[in-house]
Amino acid sequence: MIFYDEYSDVPKEIIERFVTEQQLGRLVTVSDSGQPHIGLYPSVDPGS
Repeated sequence: MIFYDEYSDVPKEIIERFVTEQQLGRLVTVSDSGQPHIGLYPSVDPGS
């Protein structure tokens, strides 16, 4: 798992708001060893 220290001080409420209010593509994969990876990919609708 990749962990970046600069994101460690972001309050949980901010993260939850970002994930629930944004248009996000979600991609979940699992390595051969069983380690999950969750990718959140923000998207923008050019028509909005």
